[in-house]
Amino acid sequence: MEIRNPFTSISDKIPEDEREAVTAAVNRMYGLPPTQPDMETLFRVWNTYINPEEPQSIGCRGCRSTVVGKLRNVVKLWENAN
Repeated sequence: MEIRNPFTSISDKIPEDEREAVTAAVNRMYGLPPTQPDMETLFRVWNTYINPEEPQSIGCRGCRSTVVGKLRNVVKLWENAN
């Protein structure tokens, strides 16, 4: 039985043409405070493709932690696949 990475289902919802922007935004956040444009990119993608029925608020600290943390794992999944 194959074990599926839990972040694959999130990854599958993000269109190919958004992946470069998500990867760039996530990679710029390592060791640096996130910029507003990078956070807006991640939240736009999250609220448009991943969970549009329950949008996350960029002003909520817990929401930021959830969105950034999960998208970091998605980017790692993409990078490990290449």
